[in-house]
Amino acid sequence: MVNNWLAALTRYPLFLMLGLAAMALFSLLDGGPWLSANRLLLFVGVTLGVAGALLLLAAAGLFRRVGTTVDPTKSPDALVTHGLYSFSRNPMYLGMLLLLVAEVCLLGRPLALLSPVCFFALMNGQRIPAEEAMVEARFGAAFSDYKARVRRWL
Repeated sequence: MVNNWLAALTRYPLFLMLGLAAMALFSLLDGGPWLSANRLLLFVGVTLGVAGALLLLAAAGLFRRVGTTVDPTKSPDALVTHGLYSFSRNPMYLGMLLLLVAEVCLLGRPLALLSPVCFFALMNGQRIPAEEAMVEARFGAAFSDYKARVRRWL
């Protein structure tokens, strides 16, 4: 039952949205200013947010162009190893992580770091290994070769 709950929680937009909402809620509840007063943090946050959103959209767009699903719980129809996927096996998750880190910078609250840390731990420990096992079962040696060439995150 716990594994089913973790699997449901780590489906990609759900945990991202929960993390973003939790950080915003903490920011509202602590009574401080909504955004960080530090201009460098704001600049870094906006930069990371734009980079994360573009990375996420470009990676998902590439999946759509080759005709495979972006749903991490479904077996893919094609093994995508080109474009962004030649640098990272998980550019969509990397984009989501960048969005969470961007919000930490924008809010300027150290406690908000819990969200990207939890996201990384859950994705790296639960979701990605499950996805990789499914993809390896579907594509065999082709995925094993790809996994040996390209890192999980960067």
